[in-house]
Amino acid sequence: MDLLLREEAGRAQDIAEILSTIRSSDQDHEQDITLAITGLNGLSWALRELNNQIDAVSGKVTSTFAGDLKLLQHSVAFTLQDVWTILGKLPRVPVAADYQDAWKEVARYCMNMGKQTLHTRLETYKLFTYSLCKVLSRYGTPKALNWPSLRSIFG
Repeated sequence: MDLLLREEAGRAQDIAEILSTIRSSDQDHEQDITLAITGLNGLSWALRELNNQIDAVSGKVTSTFAGDLKLLQHSVAFTLQDVWTILGKLPRVPVAADYQDAWKEVARYCMNMGKQTLHTRLETYKLFTYSLCKVLSRYGTPKALNWPSLRSIFG
């Protein structure tokens, strides 16, 4: 199984650092940006924890778990890549207006894609990630092949 959890955790941290810079130049959206930074940091920790737990079982998971993991990885990668692309459009030497425009574009993207804020989307990913951790800790190695599917839990 090709795990990208650590890479996405690192990208979440990188985006959080960029948003910290944006926050200092966009007082109008300081609270929303702070929530997004908190969400990115929380997601980063959750992804690292899940990666560690998968390593602890030597990557041996059921096909149901692998499917849920694949869904999580693709969803997180899709969102973080799009946010990364938006932030990558900042000029080399941005001014406050550039930072404000970048945040507005990130916020608009999230609302258009899922009718939710970036923070809400990140919180959903974090909860899903910790649910996968809970499944691993509860069932351990895949001796019991009837693990519940998180898709059925989260819809």
